[in-house]
Amino acid sequence: MEVFMKTKGLLKTIFAGLLIFLALSLVTCDLDLPGITPNSEKVEYTDVVISDGPNGTRSITLYLSPEGVAEDAKPGPETYGVPLTQQQRALNLAMAKRSHDYFEAVFISPGIVARAAWEIGQAAGIRGVHRGVNYAATDFSTATDAAVIFVGRKIGGGAEGTLLGVGYLSHIDGMAITGVANLPPGTPPFTVANGIVGTDTKSVTFTVSALETKVGFDFGADSLVTGAAGLAGRDSFLSAAGAATFPDKIDPDNINAGNSMAGLATFKNDATYTMFGLPEYNEAAAGNSSHPVNSTKTPVPQVNAVWANYTIGGLALTTTQLAENGNGNEGYYSATTGLNLANAVLHYPAGTGIDNFQVIERVAIYRTLGQTHDVTEADLDPVTTVHVNSSYSAADDTPFVSVIPLVFEIHKRSGGAFAFTFQTPVYALAKATTGGPALSTNGGLDAIQWYIKPGHAQDQFILDNGQTSGGAVLMGVGVGSLDWLEIRVWGFGFTN
Repeated sequence: MEVFMKTKGLLKTIFAGLLIFLALSLVTCDLDLPGITPNSEKVEYTDVVISDGPNGTRSITLYLSPEGVAEDAKPGPETYGVPLTQQQRALNLAMAKRSHDYFEAVFISPGIVARAAWEIGQAAGIRGVHRGVNYAATDFSTATDAAVIFVGRKIGGGAEGTLLGVGYLSHIDGMAITGVANLPPGTPPFTVANGIVGTDTKSVTFTVSALETKVGFDFGADSLVTGAAGLAGRDSFLSAAGAATFPDKIDPDNINAGNSMAGLATFKNDATYTMFGLPEYNEAAAGNSSHPVNSTKTPVPQVNAVWANYTIGGLALTTTQLAENGNGNEGYYSATTGLNLANAVLHYPAGTGIDNFQVIERVAIYRTLGQTHDVTEADLDPVTTVHVNSSYSAADDTPFVSVIPLVFEIHKRSGGAFAFTFQTPVYALAKATTGGPALSTNGGLDAIQWYIKPGHAQDQFILDNGQTSGGAVLMGVGVGSLDWLEIRVWGFGFTN
């Protein structure tokens, strides 16, 4: 089994372009992270070899335990694997420090759920995959045979993780799935027509697309554009705040870059963030019949509403994006519509009385020169609220929709700065007929509970500067100058 990775940005960390070769082994190997602590007294063996390749690629080779070897056998000179070199120790440590350290692969066919989950440095040990099945699903929403891989960061010691990437099946035994068979001894490049995992198949490859959540101005962009701050902007968070009237501010057609009222806020050590503005309260517009209020409160308060969209990128792959991955898969998956990976991402039931999708406000902090700080120069807005628009469905077991509509409610006492973040629990692909994730049929772990959120662990609550790992969006109501602000928000933790 081999894994190939091309370096890109993943949730503000380097990741995407990962191709994961999962060995279709009949045994499971129990392997601790190799080579982090050298042992000079003996030669160490490993079944994982990481190598740098051309054009920024990185390969990871997994040596399979052959038939006849005891299930609890470790890599060694009498079993399998290769000696671990000092270079491999360094590469293993570098991989362990990256943002991706947790993996889950799922293969489904009628009556079968073959699932494996492992941490960086461990063997995947995928087994129980039904042979003779085409797992290269072109539409996850209707497929009965499909495979997917989730990649992210492990949360604590349980079976939970922050989802950072989703992968589709792209190669069989190293040959790209292109819709056209060109098996040896044909003319290279050798390709296969579909994703059939046959009795002789030894490896499969997934190409992983990174989830993208950076918001605001791209401070690291090479080119500048005309507009606020003269910086290139992103379309991951847009609002209708700048539309002419309050009824216009709740028209989804007015959610665009021009209406998003984005500016800059600069703090200690020139730490700079994008602030998204909201208009001040307009009493004449509050409660107006032409201005419906999408409120979660009873009775409905007299508020002004502004609509916005937060888009999780990387899940809806266009034909162009598939082609950019360089596998030739775009002809197989679709020449017109691409591939929607979000249909393989299902909402995990959060429990009775608990919202599957939660938006919260927290004390906002920022990071500069390795230190985190509360911002202490401006008024707090403890009044303005934000929630998911009622048009959005996060019902149990439904596919995740990557464009998230939000409603900001501006009250009479609104004013100042605040920040928000969000999360929703999800699982991979395999749904039980009675709801919730299906149980594994191959003796592997049952479904991992992943979270889609704009940052991992504490980073979720650090302001997003569009460059690093922060996940909280900075907002301001009726704010003019943005270089002196204090951002403090109240709130409690998530319950899902």
